[in-house]
Amino acid sequence: MRIIVTGDKEFDNYKLFNKKLDYYTSKLTEIVILTRGEKEGPDKLADKWCLSNKKTIINFRPFYKEDGKKAELIRDKTMLNEGEALIVFWDDKSDDVKRLIRMANKRNKPVRIVYY
Repeated sequence: MRIIVTGDKEFDNYKLFNKKLDYYTSKLTEIVILTRGEKEGPDKLADKWCLSNKKTIINFRPFYKEDGKKAELIRDKTMLNEGEALIVFWDDKSDDVKRLIRMANKRNKPVRIVYY
């Protein structure tokens, strides 16, 4: 299963991240993690989790030169086209995360929100 994992850049609690990702993926055999490719927050934690669990990770970075101001929106749409489910670590404040959750819900993708 291809799972999008992302959230607020400020989130850095690996213990909670590990616990929740282990829980949500415990019954899955094949897992590929998709992230926004950030160097902090859940994306960075996903790198660590994938390394320790021997899982594949694919980073989707925005192409600002080609796509300009819409680069992040285009990146998020691409991730949702590739991903089958969404797990977000969210403080209920970030508009970018809120937009991604809304987009996933519109596409009937399973969404799990970990509030912190």
